[in-house]
This record gives sequence, structure tokens and C-alpha cells, in this order.
Amino acid sequence: MKVAFNKVLFFFLLFFLNVSLMTASKMYEGFLVTNQKDTIHGQVNLDCPISNQLKVRIVDQANKKREFKAEELKSYAFTFEKFNPENKKYELEKVVYERKVMHKPPVFKGPTNVLVKLKVDGPIKLYHYFLESCTITENPFIYQPVLETPNAGLVVLTRQNYIEELKKAIRDYDVLYKKIGSRGYKFKEIHTTLIAYNEWTNR
Repeated sequence: MKVAFNKVLFFFLLFFLNVSLMTASKMYEGFLVTNQKDTIHGQVNLDCPISNQLKVRIVDQANKKREFKAEELKSYAFTFEKFNPENKKYELEKVVYERKVMHKPPVFKGPTNVLVKLKVDGPIKLYHYFLESCTITENPFIYQPVLETPNAGLVVLTRQNYIEELKKAIRDYDVLYKKIGSRGYKFKEIHTTLIAYNEWTNR
């Protein structure tokens, strides 16, 4: 009797978990690009920051559900509506993930060849990388900004090294170079600093 009850309880919990995951995930219009450079359009199914880096699920235009591991893709993208407080309207914003080989896996014993969120595009890129936290119980994810330059490759930015690394990357833009670390150009403004540099480079 006890064994039967445990089986019923197990299947109930499994069903509840699947329902929870389905309701927690969100669908957005987007596309993915495979290693063979095939582009698949459809509804991209997103779960959590960690999962989004390891695999992608999509319902294609033929209404077929498909799943791809990060190593099978070059990139993927989707759009969503974001409220703009300046004009008080919802606007479409595009989010792009690109495959990179990172310094450490996002989960314990996981792959390092993963899909990473592109925050700033241009001559110098900024990625947002999420790692699983084993110690911070109130927040299951650790966020790391990662800089990519043509010469240095990928560099993880911290509050301790961001001034030095940013100055290395933008040394040719003297006006911006001198502002790094000052008000408006600190750690939390890394993305706007790099946007300014890329716009200056492409002027």
C-alpha cells in the first residue's frame, strides 16, 4: 500500500513540475541560426537565464516543436514588448544570443560552449552571462558582464578590474578614456559607455 502511494505521489509531483515549467516559460516571436547556417523562424520558448544559455526550444512555422542544444546553434534571437517610460508606449525590443566558449560552465559540470546574451553590439561587444549560484539562496543566479574585443577576446568584468579593462579597450577614444570610473561611467554604466565608444568608432 505504501509503495503504491509513493508511486502516485511521485507521478503527481512530476506532473505538477511539468505544469509549473510550462506556465513559467514564455513564447516570443523569433528565429535561430544553426551551425549549417539554416534559419528557423517561429515561437521561441524561454525558461530561465541559465536554461536559455544551454538549449533553445522553438515551435516552427509548421507548428512543429523542436529543441536544440547550444552546441548545435550559432545564435538565436527574439523580440518582446518593453515599456518606454519616456513616451509611455510599448516598443519592440530585440534580444540576441550568440554562441561563445566561456571561462566556466553556467551549471556544475555543464558545457562551456553556450549561448550568451548580447547586450552591446559593435566593434567592442558586451555579453551578459549567468552562472548557477550554490551559496546565494535568495538569488539562484550570478550575473557576469563579459567584454569582447578583437585583440583580447573574452574578458570577465568585475568591480575590481573594469576600469583597467575598459581603458585597454577604448584607449583610442581619449575623451571617453579619461571618464572611465567617474560618475556616469562606473561599473553599472558599462553598457552605456561601450555604446558611446561604438558610436564614436562608427561615426
